Amino acid sequence: MDIDYNAFELVIEQPVDFEALKVNGFEVEKFFTDQGWSKFFDMLNGPVYP
Repeated sequence: MDIDYNAFELVIEQPVDFEALKVNGFEVEKFFTDQGWSKFFDMLNGPVYP
């Protein structure tokens, strides 16, 4: 398979940083944890493989 690496587009996603939110006065992690979203955020903020 011949891949033209110049045709790739870089997509940068912003992980959810609950610590940064907390420092800025937004303590929202408990709301997501109580609703069972913890595993989703672990996956979202986890390693990304091509």
